[in-house]
Amino acid sequence: MKPGVLLSREARLGYLLLAPALLVIALVALYPLGYTLWLSFQQKIIKLPWLHQGWVGLANYRELLAADRFWQALAHTVMFTVVSVSLELALGLLAALAIHRTRILTGLTRAAVLLPWAIPTVVAAVMWLFLINPAFGLIPMGLRLLGLPEAWQVLLAHPASAWAVIIATDVWKNTPFITLMLLAGLQVIPEDLYEAAGMDGASRWQVFRHITLPLLTPAILVALIFRTAQAFMVFGHIYTLTGGGPGTATETLAFLNYQAILNDMRFGYGAALSVVIFLGSLAFALFYLYTMGLQIKEEPRP
Repeated sequence: MKPGVLLSREARLGYLLLAPALLVIALVALYPLGYTLWLSFQQKIIKLPWLHQGWVGLANYRELLAADRFWQALAHTVMFTVVSVSLELALGLLAALAIHRTRILTGLTRAAVLLPWAIPTVVAAVMWLFLINPAFGLIPMGLRLLGLPEAWQVLLAHPASAWAVIIATDVWKNTPFITLMLLAGLQVIPEDLYEAAGMDGASRWQVFRHITLPLLTPAILVALIFRTAQAFMVFGHIYTLTGGGPGTATETLAFLNYQAILNDMRFGYGAALSVVIFLGSLAFALFYLYTMGLQIKEEPRP
């Protein structure tokens, strides 16, 4: 039997075995994405059936880009994503280094660290609503003890304090995810490298800068991509804590999308918003891959 024929049969068998998985991916991911893109070029307003329903080309995108509310929501989304993910990365890295260094009760520690992340988003937001409740919340009580009687009454009534609560809730819930991701990355770094660095007289900062951080970069990249994609689509915290208020001061793209689809029944306009949210998440991911990928290539391997 000729090698080419054998290879061809093996290739066909490989494609045959991959076909079910590829079909599932196409049905679960590619088809909804393609349908959303197609719908974004349509006008479908269920509340106004007498209007033209059908192909309108780029009209939804033109309306989107001309709306001040969209740009405000985009700015809110980018601000929330950058601030939340940055804080989560910093705190997660510190927690992962501390847990990895102590190695005491690691199983129990990981379970305790994972607990906030395991709580559903809406449940976590409701818990924080109780914490900031003016009548019996722990945070208002603490602020009152500090002599700030007015501050605790309006935490969700002013944009700055409302965003502080939203970001704090998200950081508290999602920092454990980054901690566990980075802890897994730390555990695969060979101990021989640290021993050799200690024998050479390297300081802790030098060890972190030239050994830990470069070898941890792939884990950081994966954690950033996952968390940024989730943060860019933030909805549960906004819906539960502020409802986009006061006014539209805490409205994000995902919340604006919810308003367009479920309140206004504008499926075409909402689909266009969904495409923008997808492109925004993709832009962040490509930025991470480009910048951190260059760092991975430039760092010398041990």
